Amino acid sequence: MSKKINDAKRLRQEVLDDAQAMLSSAFHQIIEGAEYQTMEQVSPIVRRKIEIGIDGEYPELGVRSFGKGTFHKPVLNGIDVGTKKLYHILPGDLIFSNVFAWEGAIAVVKKEDKNRTGSHRFITCVPKDKITTSDFLCFYFLTDEGIEKIGYVTVKY
Repeated sequence: MSKKINDAKRLRQEVLDDAQAMLSSAFHQIIEGAEYQTMEQVSPIVRRKIEIGIDGEYPELGVRSFGKGTFHKPVLNGIDVGTKKLYHILPGDLIFSNVFAWEGAIAVVKKEDKNRTGSHRFITCVPKDKITTSDFLCFYFLTDEGIEKIGYVTVKY
């Protein structure tokens, strides 16, 4: 039974790897010869500051490294916020961890993440309509070229 489970896991990973390679190939064909623009031009940073109340509750959002998406952190009580700045994050936002983006802590906020907050350590960008999408930019930034560009502008610890 253990061998069958391991075989199934291996086969699943092979299928995922093949699908990723196919997507990457198609993506690079699509962007070949495209004119690059700055993030400010296509998906500027948006900060939606939250005024912290001592009695408030602030469910936080986290971003996993290696392109593994978002996760829900515990609720932060207003009294425990301290000097941390919190911001509203909305579904569809492109979010970067300013500490771990260089290792792929980049994601698109999902509808299940609605009403979550992010600290000042997250950079939230909103794509301009009819120019690009968060999914497109996220895919790009998780390519080798994208991670290289992220590495130029983030601090590595």
